Amino acid sequence: NSVFNISGRWLVLLDAAKYVATSDLNLKQHAADFVSVSFYKIFGYPTGLGCLLVKHSAASLMRKTYFGGGTVVTVLSDTDFVKLKDDTSSRFEDGTTDFLGVAALQYGMERLHTI
Repeated sequence: NSVFNISGRWLVLLDAAKYVATSDLNLKQHAADFVSVSFYKIFGYPTGLGCLLVKHSAASLMRKTYFGGGTVVTVLSDTDFVKLKDDTSSRFEDGTTDFLGVAALQYGMERLHTI
């Protein structure tokens, strides 16, 4: 039985990467399980930084088939055992965070509020 076999319900991914650069997105009006956003397409900086908004009820359906730095609690090398972090965002954020890019988002958001 697949985790995606939800009787009578489709999961919706809304690719809003370009849309939110020029328009407000009302998620009550346009309900989605997942929404992708590109901060580069909104601000022009930082490159490679975006977000995936995940509805809480859909988060448990997400499965990870690999792991990278920062996403695991425990790994045993002599067996096939991996314990991923419990919270959704930590489980799916591999590698080193772009701290300078994340810090720049504050100024981009502030600038948007002045336009």
